[in-house]
Amino acid sequence: MVSPHDKRVQLRASLDAPEIVAAPGASDPITAKLLELMGFAAVHVSGSVAHRTSGYSDAGILTMHEMIERIATMGDVSNIPLIADADTGFGGAPNVVRTMKEYERAGASAVHIEDQLTPKRPMHMGAEGAFISDAEMVDKIRAAVDTRVDADFLVIARCDIPDKQQKLERLHACLEAGADIGW
Repeated sequence: MVSPHDKRVQLRASLDAPEIVAAPGASDPITAKLLELMGFAAVHVSGSVAHRTSGYSDAGILTMHEMIERIATMGDVSNIPLIADADTGFGGAPNVVRTMKEYERAGASAVHIEDQLTPKRPMHMGAEGAFISDAEMVDKIRAAVDTRVDADFLVIARCDIPDKQQKLERLHACLEAGADIGW
């Protein structure tokens, strides 16, 4: 079995290569293993898929611990990296610190944290989104970057603000704060 650190190095190398890294969404170990057997480079431990397979809408209903359990069991059976959805970080910057520790310990290779308010409003399901301030988002990203132990554990800043200029400015600020990737 490939170690979590080696999966993180593998993901970073894949992302540095010229090919697109396809990471289909999954929420269970069987699907993660099937994706590996099909030749995918990574799995997206999707909060949306996890919610739907649990019978909920993607509205931040699942807890951090429910997501961590999924990450750990998927990582136990799969040798490919896991890009894990951490929703809003499950709260403010102090919550992000705990989320990062737990996601890293569970074996995630990367984590994405989004800029919606907690509790989330599922915009893709027609709800009107509400967002944290630029400063709050940058604080969350700084907390995530400062908390990770393994420098190869990637931090992805996810911005859902609909205004393109505002989105670009926020993502730029997050990248300056240390995020490895902007989504």
